Amino acid sequence: MKKLFVLITFLAITFLVSCSNDSAMVTSENGLHFREKPDVKSSIICTIPEKGIVEVLYEEGPVETIKGTEGRWRHVKFGEEKGWVFGPYLSKEIPGGMKAEVSYFSIANSTAFIYLHLKENNDFYLYMENLLSKKREKVLFPGTWIMKKGAYYLKFRCSDPENISALFFQDGEQGWDPNITMENRCTYAFDADLDRITIWGVVCQVE
Repeated sequence: MKKLFVLITFLAITFLVSCSNDSAMVTSENGLHFREKPDVKSSIICTIPEKGIVEVLYEEGPVETIKGTEGRWRHVKFGEEKGWVFGPYLSKEIPGGMKAEVSYFSIANSTAFIYLHLKENNDFYLYMENLLSKKREKVLFPGTWIMKKGAYYLKFRCSDPENISALFFQDGEQGWDPNITMENRCTYAFDADLDRITIWGVVCQVE
């Protein structure tokens, strides 16, 4: 009976260590494929951008060697989606301020994957991946944000204001989301209490 108790305790501890639910950050410059299964041939849900933050659900996935790098697959949660990523491109060491103050993820669409990540250090990036294209073109829009009178103000680093405007306005006039206002061509604001916003016609939900 005592041996059985010790065995159960050991298995429970092993399970808890494996299912640590820690945060980790993507370190690959080209982003990291987020797949349905722990297999390079599995369908790609999206590409998590460099410095994207995931929640690690399970550490001890299958071991594989990919492009000369050996490591385990990790079962992770990104937004509301659960899937698999190749572990060597994750780091548990997240620099101060890099964790999210708030994040918005696209939901239930086949047009684009959108991820708006407002960091604790007041930087942000808006990541968009075109799911309609075979090449799955990816664009990253960085900037800084502040909270003012209960609203988030996003100031983009505007090298091309037209592309930024297209995220929030159709044909430069009709807004994708009436709750998002334009302060100028590079600055947009919305109420911090909103749990959903629409960007480029895609509904994004706060995590």
